[in-house]
Amino acid sequence: MKFRKAQSAMEYLMTYGWAILVVLIVLAALFYLGVFDSSDSDIKGGVEGPFTYDLKVGQNGVEVSINTPSVIKSATIESIKIDGTSCSNPYPTTLVSGTKTLVRCTGVDLTNVKTANVEIGLTYIQQNSQLPHTINIEETNSVEDETITSVADGECGSAINTPVETAPSTNLCSVGSASGVSEISNEFRWTCTGTNPLSGTNVASCSVGKKVNGVCGSANGQTLPSAPTTNLCVSPSTPTAVTGTGPWNWNCVGINTGTTASCIAYKSSIVCGNAICDTGESSTKCPVDCTNNIVAYWRFNDGDANSDVGTFTGTVYGATYSATSGVKSSGGYTFNSASNNYIKVSDNVALQP
Repeated sequence: MKFRKAQSAMEYLMTYGWAILVVLIVLAALFYLGVFDSSDSDIKGGVEGPFTYDLKVGQNGVEVSINTPSVIKSATIESIKIDGTSCSNPYPTTLVSGTKTLVRCTGVDLTNVKTANVEIGLTYIQQNSQLPHTINIEETNSVEDETITSVADGECGSAINTPVETAPSTNLCSVGSASGVSEISNEFRWTCTGTNPLSGTNVASCSVGKKVNGVCGSANGQTLPSAPTTNLCVSPSTPTAVTGTGPWNWNCVGINTGTTASCIAYKSSIVCGNAICDTGESSTKCPVDCTNNIVAYWRFNDGDANSDVGTFTGTVYGATYSATSGVKSSGGYTFNSASNNYIKVSDNVALQP
């Protein structure tokens, strides 16, 4: 008796088990596609192909939330018609796989209309496929007594077109609201935030170059013995090649349409080392010509014991010059004026450091 009951149970499972399994698989698929998802339901909802949607009609257009399952690789809204009239500004038109996208289309006057027929044309491609499919969502809905808010990604304004010297404050965004403007690396930067909360690309990054005029560096206007190689320009302006043999010329080029400055340095007529303290020389710039009150002592090697005293303690420039005057002291000469700063060192004289 027990064996017969067990046999009956097995026969029941074999007969109806496959049907139950198929039902469970279908239910799982419907849940996966969002058929039983009642969230975001406004006036009208439904299923069209692999898509589920909620749709609402307002006084000025239509708003539809479309759930694109992950089995869809790409999907695009091709058209939206309201009572047969094409809506000119649906946004966004690209549906992202595995997400819900809020699409709005405005600019249609439905203030005196009680119901409106909405047609939405879609094309999509499934994962692991290259074949496009076309479907239409069509609903007739009551017109709600509210205005549909238009949506758009942020877009940079005309301020990005012309470099400026100071941070721009007008024409920052053509669509959306502007952030604060910051200066980074000779560039002004800001963002424009759009009005589509469900779009991941509603913020636009904007920038414009900072206009900086060229400025000559500290070498400009100087009198120098040779062509300058440093301090040509004030950063960030950049120098051109230095030309000429004296005076020397170069330019400092501005950035981001900034002006170019012309710079010059003059060649010095002063010759350092000619034993003359010329106008413009000094003991700092040319000590060989302009150091006075030199005291020099030297030792003779001629065997004269009276002269073999003293040590060289000063500085003697120009070994081919002879002193025209001086006072001998302790085997040496003391020079006290610019006219007798030089001595001649003969063959029998050696300066002792």
